[in-house]
Amino acid sequence: MQSAMSDKITISIPQDKLRDVQQVVNKQVLKRHRIIHAYPDTQFIFYDDIDDALIGVVTRFGQEPIICYDYYRCLAIYQERDGISHEEAVEHFEFNVIGGYVGPNTPCFLQKDGSEWMNY
Repeated sequence: MQSAMSDKITISIPQDKLRDVQQVVNKQVLKRHRIIHAYPDTQFIFYDDIDDALIGVVTRFGQEPIICYDYYRCLAIYQERDGISHEEAVEHFEFNVIGGYVGPNTPCFLQKDGSEWMNY
């Protein structure tokens, strides 16, 4: 018999911030739900800690679709959340996330024109 592990995390959020947090979570859950519903036979890999950078799905000839994240928004998330510099965010992200191949469905990271990071 297998035992199930709990994925529950308990956090304390001030009441005045709860609505903002719920809206962000609901937005990301809805985005994931739409993607999963549109591609019911595809096994996507999502990175929970950068959900806010989720762009959508990339389709490729002869391969399964994969999830796509905004490269510069990912960097901004790490900078804001972890309180690190842009250079530290790039180092962490390139080594630990982009460098972390997890199979053929590994998400991709879109770098638009290279100036987006200044908007975050």
